[in-house]
Amino acid sequence: MSATVTVEEAQAHLAELVSDLAPGQEIIITENNQPVATLTGQCARAHQPRQPGSAKGQLIIVADDDELAALKLKSQPPSQPCTQRVSVARR
Repeated sequence: MSATVTVEEAQAHLAELVSDLAPGQEIIITENNQPVATLTGQCARAHQPRQPGSAKGQLIIVADDDELAALKLKSQPPSQPCTQRVSVARR
């Protein structure tokens, strides 16, 4: 089922029109008796529960700065010389 409103009516009552839309319902917006836009009610998306382990390998936790520096050096491509300097401040 679809309803028809003018651009002026839609501007004046947009919040009302949107809140009253049922899933799948359409509201056709017209200008000079010609359709120019359609508002369509959407179904709420089903929430998908998180899967344990789905982010495995995306986060590395290091114990200290030395371990981080070693990881950075390992991740550089072997064809390029290592030009990155890593300094560690000791307290």
